[in-house]
Amino acid sequence: INSNADFCQNCPPGLVCRGDDMVVPVVINSTWVVQGAVYKLMTCPRGYSRRSIEDGNADQQRCVECAAGTECVLEVCNNHTCSDCQAGTYKDGAGTHGCRACPQNTFNPDIKATAFAQCQPCMVKATTVGDGHISMDACECQRDHYPITSSAGTVSESRMCEVCPRRPNVLCLIIGHFPDHECA
Repeated sequence: INSNADFCQNCPPGLVCRGDDMVVPVVINSTWVVQGAVYKLMTCPRGYSRRSIEDGNADQQRCVECAAGTECVLEVCNNHTCSDCQAGTYKDGAGTHGCRACPQNTFNPDIKATAFAQCQPCMVKATTVGDGHISMDACECQRDHYPITSSAGTVSESRMCEVCPRRPNVLCLIIGHFPDHECA
């Protein structure tokens, strides 16, 4: 910091030190301040968590990309950790991008999902409106189908969409766990 008065310090991995009082942040838009005879990392930009002096070692200060299943979508990430991906989303690798919504016709009840495979498909002949759903309840049977629940298998395996009967003057109305549904 003052090459004539201060002792040499190790350069933190979050800075490029040139040997004089000039330093360049490794991550653009990270902010550093001089505190005594050391540089202190204050904030990291969107998509990074902060490893700083408060973590116990000034030599290890740096901005670290958010891990799989986590994100920081704030303009400035000044907390120490990234936030978990919410249900209905996933992030399959480390990086500065945010969590991605599970696509239409899928749902994901898990928090901190790390794989697209955690977005579970709706049952056959069912669709959702939009993306990012957290429950199978968002899956609605297509026109001319109605929902049924059997006692076989897991909850997701026990729900199906059955084709409506094709008989004159028959109205199929199902009331229960699924939303009311008519076959016309």
